[in-house]
Amino acid sequence: MARDVSIDLEASSPAVGLLRPPPAASPIAQERVGPGRPTFAFALGAVLLAAAVASVAMALGQGEPITPAEEQAAGSAAGVAVLGIGAGRAFSAIAAGLAVAGVAMAGRRLTHSGLAGLLAAALVAADPQFLLQARLALPATLAIAGLAWALAFATSPIPLLHWMAGLALAVATFVDPWAALWTLPLAAILLLRGHIYAAPQHLALGLAQVGLLPAGAVALRWLVDGQLSLVPGCLTAMGFERLSLAVLAQPGPALLLVPNPVVWLGGAAALLSP
Repeated sequence: MARDVSIDLEASSPAVGLLRPPPAASPIAQERVGPGRPTFAFALGAVLLAAAVASVAMALGQGEPITPAEEQAAGSAAGVAVLGIGAGRAFSAIAAGLAVAGVAMAGRRLTHSGLAGLLAAALVAADPQFLLQARLALPATLAIAGLAWALAFATSPIPLLHWMAGLALAVATFVDPWAALWTLPLAAILLLRGHIYAAPQHLALGLAQVGLLPAGAVALRWLVDGQLSLVPGCLTAMGFERLSLAVLAQPGPALLLVPNPVVWLGGAAALLSP
């Protein structure tokens, strides 16, 4: 009997609870907890897609002259071109691969289907304009990767990963401070998908999980740059484009507006959240 009690106490400890999803004792709870662990086929598919995107982006970036967009980004604290044009482009290509993997994970969580997650990732990987951005040493690719994984972590039933969502959002926020505005929708996802009977303390916890680290990233960016252009211009069309990361830098000075997979998944999260 004493042995059984010790086992129960160990299983109910806070450390174990952070790494284990809540028990699914009802259909509603199963809907919030499921799906279970990713299958080997899903993990292999996500890794292969990510590796393919990174490889293609690296190959596309070889031998290309430095573009005006990369020269402008190199002057920013978040510019990956400070690593050197070759290393910066390789870093951006790897970030694009991570973004595709994050889309696969987020899509799987939102649809409860590994096949749907892989399909979403494949559509992003096959987007020529996404690959065009990934081949350049631009920080926007890293911001997209951070947002994709923030959404993937926020839709997980494991409490510890909700803090990882804040860390991923902090990376995106340091690269592009407009990403800090994603704190509210991610907190709403944590609230609506994580608590059947939501209370103010649950909202406070969600805001802390996805808001504290991004706030620190904004402060760090301000200290590094000496200024921060978060002004009421967010209400303008350009502000919306920056928030959605829909501005894609081209080899020339022109900018092209393209859809963003993270925005699409964010809309899907709002629709699928109970």
